[in-house]
Amino acid sequence: MFSVFSFVTVWALLWALMLATCTFAALRGSRAEKLGGALIFGVCVGTAVIEALVVAASESVNLRHVLIIRLVSDGSLALGLLLLALRFTHLWLGGALLAQASIFALQASYFVLERPHDALYATTNNIAFTVLLFALGLGAWSAHRRRRAERRDDAQTTVLPA
Repeated sequence: MFSVFSFVTVWALLWALMLATCTFAALRGSRAEKLGGALIFGVCVGTAVIEALVVAASESVNLRHVLIIRLVSDGSLALGLLLLALRFTHLWLGGALLAQASIFALQASYFVLERPHDALYATTNNIAFTVLLFALGLGAWSAHRRRRAERRDDAQTTVLPA
């Protein structure tokens, strides 16, 4: 159903979207968005590096080890987003938490059922991750607009000396 080319293309597009969204959050977002973008970026890169090291170190790739790594990384990202939501209470964090919860539930159900990853898994995971990035991007955009409006209001209320 899925060809290797389409898999690699979607993978590259999601990494590019993640890099762009996390960079936008770091440049334009408030403290919550910057921390959220750093958390998402750190977990994604860390997971990819650890998976590559595990696959390179083992003579025979045990898929169960890779699935455990992904489950732990999804759980740690969900926990990190929860801590951010408790600290900052921004609306975008609610959407990000829901998206991450669906990713974690999907990962856990495939892990427990020992079901091989299929097109349904890939599609659901990619959509949920895109929603997570969309929530982060909306949060950064909202913080940027709020900051611009505050600067504009401050500039209008400043009285120049006569």
